[in-house]
Amino acid sequence: LIARIDPQTFEYKERQAGADLEAARAAVLNAQANVAAVTANVSKARLDADGNVWIADIGLHVVRKFSPGGEILLTLGTPGKRGDDESHLHAPTDMAVAKSGDVFVSDGYGNNRVVHFTKDGKYVTEWGTKGSGPGQFSEPHTIAIDSQGRLFVGDRENNRIQIFDQTGRFLADWRQFGRPSGIVITNDDTIYVADSESGGRDTGAHELPG
Repeated sequence: LIARIDPQTFEYKERQAGADLEAARAAVLNAQANVAAVTANVSKARLDADGNVWIADIGLHVVRKFSPGGEILLTLGTPGKRGDDESHLHAPTDMAVAKSGDVFVSDGYGNNRVVHFTKDGKYVTEWGTKGSGPGQFSEPHTIAIDSQGRLFVGDRENNRIQIFDQTGRFLADWRQFGRPSGIVITNDDTIYVADSESGGRDTGAHELPG
């Protein structure tokens, strides 16, 4: 039995059995092969509301959007070439897709910035420099968006999450984390954060006790 699961609610949408099983299994394997053939080193993978797969590839310095079948629909950055301008990324770590379809990339391993693109991949703006002040980053490792459109950036080496609007305006920061590396926000705005060094000890960023 194969269950199709809604990526937002995790509810069963339909079920397939019998002869459909092998066809479904083959489709999944084909999609996996298509993605693997054009991927080097994945940092993050996410699903959007339409079931498309987004991958941040730190090996090829790109963020890519794939159809459920594994077809490349959009590439942000220049494959195999790193940089810090409008058409290049440097080991991007994650991406968040807004309701408008615009994409926000945490360009974190090589550049300390967030880059904003339209749904068609056109560069809009960016913000962030190396540092520990508001709007500065030290390895922005993950990014997510809530129902209000606010951006939550895991500023990993600064042991905090910074919150921005979609123009890059700083709103707040939360320091009760140690190296936040992954953020997921559910439909009801429950936020899940994966970190590795919580527990109340100061790792050098003067974070609040966890």
